[in-house]
Amino acid sequence: MPLSRASLAVAYHAPVKRGFVHAVLIPAARRVRAAEGVSHVHLARHWRFGPHVQLVATGPDHGRLTEGLRAEQPVLEADVAAHPSTYRLDHEHYLALSEHLGTTELVPPPYEPIWPDNSVQLFEEPLSPGLIEDPDALDLRDAFCDALLEPLASVLEREAGDPAQRLAGASELMVLLAATYPDAGLSHGYLSYKSHLDDYMQDYDRDGATRADFSRRYERVAPAFTNLIADLVATPQRPCGYSGADPALARWSARLSQLWERAVELAATKAIDPLLHEGYTRRAGEMNDHLRRKWEVGDDREYSEFHAALRQYTYDDPAAGRDFAAYRFMVNLLYTQLLVADVSPAERLFLCHAVSEAVQATTGVSWRDVLNPRDARETGETAAGSAAREVAAE
Repeated sequence: MPLSRASLAVAYHAPVKRGFVHAVLIPAARRVRAAEGVSHVHLARHWRFGPHVQLVATGPDHGRLTEGLRAEQPVLEADVAAHPSTYRLDHEHYLALSEHLGTTELVPPPYEPIWPDNSVQLFEEPLSPGLIEDPDALDLRDAFCDALLEPLASVLEREAGDPAQRLAGASELMVLLAATYPDAGLSHGYLSYKSHLDDYMQDYDRDGATRADFSRRYERVAPAFTNLIADLVATPQRPCGYSGADPALARWSARLSQLWERAVELAATKAIDPLLHEGYTRRAGEMNDHLRRKWEVGDDREYSEFHAALRQYTYDDPAAGRDFAAYRFMVNLLYTQLLVADVSPAERLFLCHAVSEAVQATTGVSWRDVLNPRDARETGETAAGSAAREVAAE
């Protein structure tokens, strides 16, 4: 039976939240997680109704769940009062930003009222964009995000002593998830990050300035990223887990294997689908025609070079389709959780660029080598089939 959920929403207007998350919200999440009747807990950062973070609890008994959160609320309010935001939010500017974000993220109005800074509210049904519709998929979302709570706590603990550790820790999580991809591990798993990057660049970097900036920045840190991959991933061209000494990463890697199993089960029943469900295109069409074309992924929109190459293939392997659906679902959840550690969308895009470049440097195989449609037609192989032969031959 699908689980129930409720939340405590903390309005915190200060743009930088990681110190607050580390000092207040992670301890609160641990307390709630330890309560009877709670199956999963995670933190969800969002902008609607003002900058806030929700502490979302999941469990089989809704009444017990809300009772537990109601008991936690005064404790959390006291901790918020001891670590308050003092930021002055420009409401007019913020509402304009909300309209922009609502369009790009398919979140319709209303965007008001903006909640008072440092306020704590109990929601018997958590606020959500509503784009995950299946109850079993929601349960998997909660389990995946719960599994990330301690790795994120570890990242923020390390960042307190070394600011560079925040993005380094985020990179570790991205690399380790990609390394579990069943089709050739990291050497194909990183392509989801490349896809995310190039889709953004196609829409918002028409002059190439952002990509050029990313390339310059990456040149300075390239050795750090290739070393990170060498430290984390034993077999870049085969799926693998983490075997290092970091206990938080080791536990998360172990949980990932369980999450993969459940995600593939849900993909097999179409609870998670390789294609976006019709709710996306319906919302996009209600907002504007450009978004409708974008989310319908048809022939009446422009594509990046990467996505144009990807569209040359016919994907008719059911098992590969299930794996892809499961993986993309988890990648998108990871992106939402990185926000909790103050990894901004711009930083996330840079990490997608950096990880993609580092993987190609490590394997010696470019994305064009993987997705070259001419070679695939000549050999009669799909990218996945070619990769499988390469791995088997090693």
